[in-house]
Amino acid sequence: MPIKARTKFVLLLIATMTFCVSCSKDENDDDEVNSADVAASADEYVRSGTLLTTAESQLDGDITFKFISVSVNDALILRETSGKLEVANPFAFDYETNTMITGEIEASNGTESEVLSLQIDVNDIDDIGYFLKTPESKAAYEAASLGEWIQIQEDEYKTLRSTITEVSLVGSNDNQYDESIQYAQNNDSYVYDNATVVNEGNGIPQNNFVFAFKYYSERNNVAQSKVKVSAAELTEGHEDIGSNLPIHNTGEHFFVLKGNDISSENGYLSMYTEKGLVTGIRGNGIHFFISGDAKDIGRNFNASGEICIYQGLSTPIKQWD
Repeated sequence: MPIKARTKFVLLLIATMTFCVSCSKDENDDDEVNSADVAASADEYVRSGTLLTTAESQLDGDITFKFISVSVNDALILRETSGKLEVANPFAFDYETNTMITGEIEASNGTESEVLSLQIDVNDIDDIGYFLKTPESKAAYEAASLGEWIQIQEDEYKTLRSTITEVSLVGSNDNQYDESIQYAQNNDSYVYDNATVVNEGNGIPQNNFVFAFKYYSERNNVAQSKVKVSAAELTEGHEDIGSNLPIHNTGEHFFVLKGNDISSENGYLSMYTEKGLVTGIRGNGIHFFISGDAKDIGRNFNASGEICIYQGLSTPIKQWD
């Protein structure tokens, strides 16, 4: 090959190699989201004892590992001699509270030490679906369409109330609800058929999403009950939220709403019932009512000292798909 031609070929080859290395580096930089020395990701509420990753050190000899700092107390276990990093507390992995867990780890061989940065990314999941533990409830929730109410168990309602972040009770407080049920079960109470009602107390906080509901019915084969929410006013502008409640019979019933994305601006929780909604005279509250499935209830008819036996759960943070 002539010298000039060979020189051109070598220069072209060097330029091509330089270009390819540069491309590879840029691509790696784009993909490298978590650059911590000890890095991993985990779903919310990952099981205790789950191995997340293993810390590694460049030091020679037998290495021991210990935490210098961790952003979330009791979230992680670090095995001193192996460097294995495991889940300690599943509830520390709550995306709505901690999108990541960070910290520093010291690695030491007895004479030398190095500091390793730590970052565990928490993956967001559907909290409601996770906390429904009975097979029937979980299957119904997974099969449901967005905006559909499904019936759940009492203990599942209580679990959602205690584990979903920043829950507010709406429609009635516990004393009103519990005392009213006790009275209704032992005395004659008024029962609404074909009516829309709203309790005055326990409004929905600013920009909250209603996601669960319970109430007490005195009728069987109830097929046309609806949960409603007003935008701001107590007795005006009540719109259906979600589908009709599933068909149910007499007694206390618990429901959860899939995928609610409609928030209320300091509004109120209400309901329409085809039949069977009970009032309690020991509620120390007041409710307004009107015949039929109505958007505007008005203030012409009210019952002082009584509430209707229903309650909802709301939160300002969407913790579901």
